[in-house]
Amino acid sequence: MIVPMKKVFIIMQNKHHKPVLRQLQDLGVLHVEHDKIPSGHGVQKMQEERRKLEQVLAVLKPLKKEAEQKNLTEWHSHADGILRYVEEIEGIKDDMNKRQVAISQWEKWGDFNPDDIRVLKQKGLFVKLCQIPVKQLNNVPKDIILKTVFTAGGQARCVAVMDENKDLPFDEVTPPQTGLAEMQSIQLAEQDKIAELEAIIENELCYLKAFETALAKCEDILAFEEASVGMKHDEDLSVLKGFIPAEQSEVLEKTAKAEGWGILIQDPDEDDEVPTLLKNSKVVNLSKPAMDMIEILPGYNEVDVSKVFIVFFTLFFGMLIGDAAYGLIFGGLTMFAHFKLKDKIKDKTAFHLLYLLTGFTVVWGVLTGTYFGQQWLPDSISPVIPWLNDPENLQWLCFTIALVHLSVARVWAFTRRLPSLTALAELGWLLIVWGMYFLANMFVLGREFPLFAKWFFIVGIALSFIFMFPFKEMAKKMPQQLIPFMLGIIGAGTDIISYVRLFAVGLATVAVADAANSMPGADLPGGLNYFLFVFLHILNMVLAAMAILVHAIRLNVLEFSGHIGLEWAGLRYNPFKKKLKQV
Repeated sequence: MIVPMKKVFIIMQNKHHKPVLRQLQDLGVLHVEHDKIPSGHGVQKMQEERRKLEQVLAVLKPLKKEAEQKNLTEWHSHADGILRYVEEIEGIKDDMNKRQVAISQWEKWGDFNPDDIRVLKQKGLFVKLCQIPVKQLNNVPKDIILKTVFTAGGQARCVAVMDENKDLPFDEVTPPQTGLAEMQSIQLAEQDKIAELEAIIENELCYLKAFETALAKCEDILAFEEASVGMKHDEDLSVLKGFIPAEQSEVLEKTAKAEGWGILIQDPDEDDEVPTLLKNSKVVNLSKPAMDMIEILPGYNEVDVSKVFIVFFTLFFGMLIGDAAYGLIFGGLTMFAHFKLKDKIKDKTAFHLLYLLTGFTVVWGVLTGTYFGQQWLPDSISPVIPWLNDPENLQWLCFTIALVHLSVARVWAFTRRLPSLTALAELGWLLIVWGMYFLANMFVLGREFPLFAKWFFIVGIALSFIFMFPFKEMAKKMPQQLIPFMLGIIGAGTDIISYVRLFAVGLATVAVADAANSMPGADLPGGLNYFLFVFLHILNMVLAAMAILVHAIRLNVLEFSGHIGLEWAGLRYNPFKKKLKQV
């Protein structure tokens, strides 16, 4: 559920505003809304320090070396040193990449010293490198000694030797500034330099916790400065505006009275940008990692669809992967990551979500009899529900899931609009969705369109069009919405059909698995067939995992959300509180 919020104004004497802010930061419940964009030297300085510390931590955290942690009284010089070494490493790597390109270009020419060419020139012997079409090698002037080094793409790369400096009748190749052996030697020296700098950076790992503490302190100071600069100041008074969970408003009000602050607590207005705070049971909260991953959040005046999301996301996950063996592998990888990271990750919700998803994948695979594909299985291993392996049945099931999913959205939208008559428009759209369900069955599956279903369109279009707007706005807005309305009807049909992707992607996963299983019997040299067997199964699992992002989340975030009118326009509740004590 979306936690109800209260709008808060705290009034204080201007000279006391900093002590008040310190108390509010200790209290840690008020989401601050700035009256003006915070700026100034203090804010800019802390922003720069935060950015520097974030860069340092981004360098140190991926390092796997364990180090005993030490205190750090002054972090700036250490941070500057780390970032300087990183910049130097990046510069060396850039030079090495360019040099490696040159090495690749000149390896076939063999090793030679370009200085020797310049010495011979001073002695009256001219050596030039050139590129000549193979067909023209016989047309080289007789006073030129020509040696072909190698041939590629119909072009001969040659060394031409002459006793006078003259232009050649073919393309010349400019020799490198440095010989091949010297370039390779420089590469090795540069690698040693990088290793030396990386070792220096690793030695700074003992200050990892100190840098994290410094970042938390920096963020606390920055939040304080932004609140101080961003609040409204008059000659004598200062006003801080913010939002607070309704259940916490009593605590803030008591604190204000005890400290002698002026305080006004009221319900938010419709045009207020109210932050969103979700509070759900542990089971429903399993949807949070998926929503956080794609950074979506319902607006305060929207609805929390977490309950529906977790149910259908689990169903979609299982159907898209659809293989019990793959589900067990994903589950095993989740258990391994959980075990390895159990002390480093406090919030285990993501692991619990993956256990649920992979568990249902195993269930779906057992129901359909899919274990690393289907064709290789003996007759003794059969699906629990053979009906699910019929393509027509599975497509019908996909359309039925779409009907249920979108019907939930439209009924929910109907209840939200009550007691307004515009709620009847949502009933109209519900009937249109039902009509499109029968239409999809007719066009895709060849099933007969029932006569009663035409009334879904007749009544549904009438209700959704007539009650689209309040009657007083109808004359003004309805002509503008005629074309979008017609497109919306078509969109309802495409939304129903789009759920067939659950069938198509699941079928493709099984097909690739079966193709992989045929590889061991293929007559391929050097054990390539076994390599392809393993490679195709791994590729199949990767593609199936990617399908979750593309399809399972899409059906929830676009199709379902579009029918309920959810725009994911949420501003995350971010209370003004200290982070330092959490490190």
